Amino acid sequence: MSTNAQSAEKWLKESSPSDAQVEEMIQKLETRIDNWQGDDDDIQGSIEAVDALNAHLLTKNQPIASESINATLDSGALIPDTQPVELAEDIKLETFAALKAQLDKRSD
Repeated sequence: MSTNAQSAEKWLKESSPSDAQVEEMIQKLETRIDNWQGDDDDIQGSIEAVDALNAHLLTKNQPIASESINATLDSGALIPDTQPVELAEDIKLETFAALKAQLDKRSD
């Protein structure tokens, strides 16, 4: 069976490993990834498994937010003393077209 995010999640669910065991597995997978000489697509499952295991550790060890903390949203202006720069419509369209062309080249 190949290693991937699904197999990592299945292992976490079925085995209920300790944090130390999860960290050990992450180290083994990272060593495998670092030493990989083949096609990148063939190691992608191990990369996804490391991501899943790291996410598990993060959510498991995240402190629970206290209900007594009252967070408020600051919806004030980011630049309070000035107004944003106004651009002409044709400049906006040219800039957008250039950005779109640049992103299209990356997807090829």
